[in-house]
Amino acid sequence: MLSRSSSANSLTVLNRLFLILLIAALIIVMAVGSVWPSSAFADSGTVLSVESTQVYQGFPINVTAKADGDAWVGIYPTEWMDDPNTFNFNSSSKAEGGNDGYMSVYWYYVKDHYGTSFNIKSGESNVSGSKVSPYKGIPEGEYYVVLFKDGGYTLDKYVKIKVVTNTAGSSELSLKTEGNKRDFGPGEPVNVIATGPDDAWVGLYPASQTTYTGDPPSISWYWVADANGAPYDIKGNTYLSTGKYKIVLFSNSGYDVWGTPIEVTIRDIDTSKTVFTLKLSEGTNYGGGYKENEKILTTVTANGEPGNSWLGIYPGTFDKDTDFSAQRSIYWYYIKDFNGKEVDPTVSATVNHDRIEYFGLPNGDYTIVVFGDGGYNDKRVVVNVRKDKAIKDIVIEKEPTCRTMGKRVIYYEDGTTSEDVDPSSGLIPALGHSWGSYKYDAATKTHHATCSRNASHTKTEACTFNEGVLTTKITKSAPGKMTYTCRVCGGQYSVDVYPKKGETYTSGKAKYTITGASTVQYIKSNASKTAKNITVPASITLAGKTYKVTSIKSGAFKTQTKAAVKLGKNVQSAPEKVTYKAGSGDTLAGYRIIGNSTVTYYRALASKSAKTLTVPKTVKLGAKTYKVVQISSNAFKGYNKVTKVNVGANVKTIKAKAFYGPKKLTTVVIKTTKLAEANVKNSLKGSKIKTLKISLGKAATNKKYTKTYSKIFTKNNAGKAVTLK
Repeated sequence: MLSRSSSANSLTVLNRLFLILLIAALIIVMAVGSVWPSSAFADSGTVLSVESTQVYQGFPINVTAKADGDAWVGIYPTEWMDDPNTFNFNSSSKAEGGNDGYMSVYWYYVKDHYGTSFNIKSGESNVSGSKVSPYKGIPEGEYYVVLFKDGGYTLDKYVKIKVVTNTAGSSELSLKTEGNKRDFGPGEPVNVIATGPDDAWVGLYPASQTTYTGDPPSISWYWVADANGAPYDIKGNTYLSTGKYKIVLFSNSGYDVWGTPIEVTIRDIDTSKTVFTLKLSEGTNYGGGYKENEKILTTVTANGEPGNSWLGIYPGTFDKDTDFSAQRSIYWYYIKDFNGKEVDPTVSATVNHDRIEYFGLPNGDYTIVVFGDGGYNDKRVVVNVRKDKAIKDIVIEKEPTCRTMGKRVIYYEDGTTSEDVDPSSGLIPALGHSWGSYKYDAATKTHHATCSRNASHTKTEACTFNEGVLTTKITKSAPGKMTYTCRVCGGQYSVDVYPKKGETYTSGKAKYTITGASTVQYIKSNASKTAKNITVPASITLAGKTYKVTSIKSGAFKTQTKAAVKLGKNVQSAPEKVTYKAGSGDTLAGYRIIGNSTVTYYRALASKSAKTLTVPKTVKLGAKTYKVVQISSNAFKGYNKVTKVNVGANVKTIKAKAFYGPKKLTTVVIKTTKLAEANVKNSLKGSKIKTLKISLGKAATNKKYTKTYSKIFTKNNAGKAVTLK
């Protein structure tokens, strides 16, 4: 008995020892569990990671998270808590068991950026709170990035990061764009680099806005401390339409503007010629639809510049005539972000929170639209899809027509029908019209089409024509033809085209500009550079109509420097520094305009065998008569048979060496009373002149001016001693 009792007592002791060890082990496990990182025990279906556990102050804190429902991520200073597992993240008052305002500094819903890298500082903020405000912009220190797997404060995972000083920042105010760039494409980041104190901020406004307090507010803005000297895309997720904007730096938390705002331009990109294709993953439900658990994967390819084109998914069934600006998409994304890539919109696209009942695309009808620009009007692709329970069969009870709805009954594999689930789902939308090609009616400039489903259904529309193309050029004898083409049906009509004021045409060897209903200006000669004679016609003919040539443009004969130009009778104005051919017989010469109604006798053009040459009193150039008031230097050079030159009554000036060259020219007949000493300086120099004959009419007058001119035509003044009589 004793032995038995001792054995029993020994067993009891061992049992007790085992129980004590078991309890100790459980205590250790519980203790370890309380300090072990929560991520070690988290649901393996969730993901939380950061791009780097050490981040420069002012740089993005990029977080990647995956979780369902209303899961969210927040960032907290480590100094608030010893252990995230034991910290009460509920920010309600202490009286209610909360943490009295120790809220996340920044936070975001996981579903908004599911599986993609996102800068948590671009999310929602609580920096207005007294406990949180010192951490605005995430200054230097250590922080916990925490994943909560529901809409509340159930901790799922956390990561510890360290923020270190970024030497790029400065307390001095400064503002510039990255690379001093001023021109940006649509959707391109508008990176701003600003420095200043913690209360400085940067705002983006329309360029036309001059005041910043009150309405309208800034388009977007950020605290300088949030970037602290690093590049920051001030537009963020905001879509900026084409136009000009200004970036303004405010020196404090108010509206004190520092320096000069920077003006930037968002330029437009023409996507009208870009071709968009949409490919969807195949559905396996009856008729090619999607079963309730199948993903609808989209692939959009832009063959050309995508610009701000985008894809949107809408609940319901719509067509291309729908005004989608009045609808609200569930998911959407810019095509440039995923061009040619397969996308699961429920994961990678932007989500509109007010369509939460459609998250994940539950069973129902949807419309997928590709928009060719940043708005809602350029609808390139519109596709209707449906998600439903597995379908066994569909029975059509009434076929739809162009205008009336049909009816069907859907039989599901689980034994139910559409009548059981939703009777309205059995309604088949009216087919709408299937219009054939348009036919053009030239008499009314309209086009009409007939529905292929019902020939009695037709529609007629006014044509919308393009700007027109010149299909036949204007000729000398006939007008041109401008042809206009309808943008829709291709129908055409043509109208006669006549010259318009300001237009330029070529006629002969010259170009002309239309200056009036029946007048043109001669603007350029197309004659060769060595041409000696050019004639400006009195008129030209265009489109069967006569136009008078009334003026000559300056520089019209810029390359024909050796030519003598004969003006047509209708020319009323002509430029200087051009030799104009006029006169006849012994007065035929080249004249140059030197005043409003005066010319110089520039060079003789009469026959080389002429013995007498005459400088006339006046000469007619085109439609205008000019006084010949001057004789140019070397005016008679090359005329070796001439013996006498007559000087007309309006001549006031005879240039130096005017008579130089002719070997037999010994006599000059003076018929003017307007010569003065200064105006005949060296006029006879180098010449063979021996006699100046004064021929003014009456003998007394001749005698008077013989005496007067003998004082100015001296060797010292005129350059040669001559006899006056």
